[in-house]
Amino acid sequence: MAAQPTPIRSLSAPPPLPQLSADVTTALRWALTVPLLGILGIGVLYAIGAGLKAGQLRDSGLSPADVLPVVPFAQLVAVGVDAALAALTMVPLVLLGAWLLRLMLHESGRRRTVDDVVERLIADHAQLRHELQRGPSADAAEHYERRLRRLDRRAERARVSVARRRWIAVGATAAGAVVLAFVATPATLVAAGASVWLVSRYRWHTAFAVSVVFAALLLAVLVERSLSLPPIPAASVRTMQGQLIEGRLIAATPRAWYVDVGAGRVRGVPTVRIARSSVRPQEQGRPRPLGSRLLDLLP
Repeated sequence: MAAQPTPIRSLSAPPPLPQLSADVTTALRWALTVPLLGILGIGVLYAIGAGLKAGQLRDSGLSPADVLPVVPFAQLVAVGVDAALAALTMVPLVLLGAWLLRLMLHESGRRRTVDDVVERLIADHAQLRHELQRGPSADAAEHYERRLRRLDRRAERARVSVARRRWIAVGATAAGAVVLAFVATPATLVAAGASVWLVSRYRWHTAFAVSVVFAALLLAVLVERSLSLPPIPAASVRTMQGQLIEGRLIAATPRAWYVDVGAGRVRGVPTVRIARSSVRPQEQGRPRPLGSRLLDLLP
């Protein structure tokens, strides 16, 4: 029998791709996702810091497009990190407030629902009526009264327990609201209140709820800081030649100091030529928490 010719694969057809296991695919997905999220996070923090710094330069009469490139990248990222941390520290308090509010609403609604204790009491009453109808006896009245007194005591204990849990939930919620109002600024308090209402009303996934709360608080922090930007600190630099340069310190890097000498001009002084320098920080213009404002009112 003659041998059959082997079919020749077309040269234009692509070669088959190798098949990857599920573990390798998951590892590759994480290896690509984590660095991408890190780069994206650093980019967002840089954008936040650049936006706040640009507003500060604009309030000082300088052009952000001309002056912002001399500000170090790490300094702008640090400004964004500071704003993100201010919002992140409020997230646990907001989530705790949402949990307490949901607990208070649940305990307050227990008086309108039939819980397990009341269901057992109803079952006991039904069983007692059935026994009396099936086999009445001479001391049925006494037995009935004794059973009813026991059931009434159980019902009273259940009512007291429900009321106690309700008042504990109300007290904890009120205490959490006072603490949140004491440490929050006006804008963050509004964002926190809206977040508490949303999280307690809708049963979101935990990660999604945390993201919503953090985004709302971060937006409130950025609005407050953009409306009350701190002034640029004043600085004086004396060079090796004895020349004194005074103005507002735009940025200080290991290579040079950049000082606003007025009239929209920024002068760079190399660090190797600086003999003595001093910085006079200005009063910070950040919004203060409501608690510190209330303490200032005390004598």
